[in-house]
Amino acid sequence: MAAYTAVGFANVHLTDSWVLDVTVRPGEVVFDLDLVVLPSHPSYDEPLPGEQYCYRSAALRFPDLAEVTWTMGTGPPAIDADGEIDYGNIDTLRSDGDVYELSGDWGAMRIVAGAPVIDLG
Repeated sequence: MAAYTAVGFANVHLTDSWVLDVTVRPGEVVFDLDLVVLPSHPSYDEPLPGEQYCYRSAALRFPDLAEVTWTMGTGPPAIDADGEIDYGNIDTLRSDGDVYELSGDWGAMRIVAGAPVIDLG
């Protein structure tokens, strides 16, 4: 399985991005994120005071969903300093053809779908 940078996400850092919500619906899986964009990303700006990274609201979508298996995480979501709920990070995202395996505090997923897309909010 290839790491997420091989999926075309070399300009973002998923392991330090925050998962705000996960939605599974007919046809797609969507992760709502506070996404870390790297200096090589066209939407990059200097981090806000007190922050280590440049964050952007984003949706990580897996379209053309054929199959999903989700093992839920065991802990409750965290609440950040702004009172926003988050479910941790995407610690791993690997791919093998149209099979994607992801994991984090929110749980683990095996997704069979089209190529993932990041939509900035």
